Amino acid sequence: FYVFWSGGGGGAASGGRTGRPRTLLAFPSADAALAFAQRNQLAGPAARPRLRQLALLQLLQVLIGEPAIVALLLASDAAPDDLPPGRLPDGLRLERGDVLRELGLV
Repeated sequence: FYVFWSGGGGGAASGGRTGRPRTLLAFPSADAALAFAQRNQLAGPAARPRLRQLALLQLLQVLIGEPAIVALLLASDAAPDDLPPGRLPDGLRLERGDVLRELGLV
């Protein structure tokens, strides 16, 4: 999976330390992740978009280990390319609380 990484604490995958709830978006391809980031202007014009490739286990570790991330959204392969800005793609949404309960960690 690919996530767009924003080091400034404001992107979908940054997991910034602001404490506000975040959803970690993971895309099946680098192209899909970049298209989403560009469409939603997650990087300034001078900033180079940065992608990180993470395995499902790594994504789950981030979800479990970072309280500010309340959900992991695995975007569907069939997500349309023309989503309006601000709209999340369809896919499988895993809520942090549900994952913690299933693993017996709460």
